[in-house]
Amino acid sequence: MRTFILIGAVLGLFACNGLTGEPGYTVQVSLKGDLSDLKSDTLLLANLSGEEVIRQVAVLENGRCKFTGTVVTPEYYNLYFKGEGMAVASVFLENDIYDITIPVARPGESVEITGGVIQQAINVMQEKNRANFKAAKLDSLMRIYDNATAADKKRTDSIYAEVLAAYYQLQDEYVAANPASSFALACFGQAMTAMPLDSIEAKLAFFQAIPAHKGNRNIAVAERTIRKLKALQPGMQAPDFVQNDPEGNPVKFSDIYAKHKVTMIDFWASWCKPCRAFNPVLLRIYDAYGKRGFEIVGVSLDTRHEAWVKSIEDDKLAWPQVSDLGGWKNAVGRLYDVKFVPQNIFVDRSGKIIGRHLSEEEIVTLLNEMLK
Repeated sequence: MRTFILIGAVLGLFACNGLTGEPGYTVQVSLKGDLSDLKSDTLLLANLSGEEVIRQVAVLENGRCKFTGTVVTPEYYNLYFKGEGMAVASVFLENDIYDITIPVARPGESVEITGGVIQQAINVMQEKNRANFKAAKLDSLMRIYDNATAADKKRTDSIYAEVLAAYYQLQDEYVAANPASSFALACFGQAMTAMPLDSIEAKLAFFQAIPAHKGNRNIAVAERTIRKLKALQPGMQAPDFVQNDPEGNPVKFSDIYAKHKVTMIDFWASWCKPCRAFNPVLLRIYDAYGKRGFEIVGVSLDTRHEAWVKSIEDDKLAWPQVSDLGGWKNAVGRLYDVKFVPQNIFVDRSGKIIGRHLSEEEIVTLLNEMLK
């Protein structure tokens, strides 16, 4: 199963190439438009990595500010106004010079970014993605999604999937043309949990042999991930855990799998559209196999209790649900090295792992075999 992201991220994330060899970076930011209604005069520049948070602060003067520094691990950084959670720009930061122009209070106008070898490739792919997004009329479809009929939601989900697939195709083509790039390494870091272990080890060895990636944090992350994944292969004992359900009651994983022939951990979130689109599939599977010894434990990567509970009710999820509302820092997610959702893992009555990252067809095949 592939990494899934939201439409907003699709519009903002792409790309890859190597390091520029420059000693450091300079990011010059300019705001364009009416600045009188700005709620903050401070911008934050922060990386998106969950492994090591890197953040800088700059005060705007006449709508301008500058960030300087050095990156050892080129990766995506977001720009935020202090006190606000929504990013106003995203840039793949290398050791280069960037000029970023951010439109203020101008809906629909794009952020302009110059500089950075990788970022320029991103700009090209963003334009193609925006064209696909506009041609599919997803703007208007997403605005009415919550109040749409089930049939219209299904149609929108299908269109969304097509646009997402086109995004991945652009990304895959660029990575294929630039296999030794820092973005290829970043993509590998996100995708490795769904790859066979021998493929992960071979790919990591490839990146470790490239001098430009010396000290790159993604190398160390991959090394740790491999150690975790070796403990999550079929035949290994699944790590046990305890987390609270929506009412605050502790749920122990081993108490559940000990009572069922097959138990699935479903990693998901209310904000994940592919997860929500797959929930009806899980419901059909659960209805067909739930009385034959199959159980599901949903582990949500939500951060808001209300959104989590509402999505459970809206999607009519009938199986146990747990979360610590830690988002991507969810303790169970980290225990199972979850870097994308939806994602699943299957265990037998003894807690031995019998499957990971299975599609609908693979789930049905597994259940037919195990629940004869």
